[in-house]
Amino acid sequence: MNFEEACAEMEYIINHMDSKEQAKIPQEVKKFFTQNKDYTYTVNLDYTRNLSDEKLKEETEAFIEIIYNKYLKNNDNNKIEKIVNTSKEQELILPKKQNLFNKLIGKIKNIFKRK
Repeated sequence: MNFEEACAEMEYIINHMDSKEQAKIPQEVKKFFTQNKDYTYTVNLDYTRNLSDEKLKEETEAFIEIIYNKYLKNNDNNKIEKIVNTSKEQELILPKKQNLFNKLIGKIKNIFKRK
């Protein structure tokens, strides 16, 4: 259930990104989140706040890390500009998880490598 809820959170996050950042994410990745989301889950995120201030599911944090590293990362620095519709630059700070979390990240990365 957390996987499907995390997909719903990711769809919400992507839909509230700056359009320039949204355009960097392939359509098939966006479609993946839409097809796998829990349609009954209500996303309780406030797009006017920093993502680092939100209580995200661990799976959502893993998805964000993958999307950031694969599509959004600027090689000059580690900031995401306007990831959510705000006028301030948002800095994404995700804690590193161990064991099961790292395995999940590996499996998710494999899904995105198949494109």
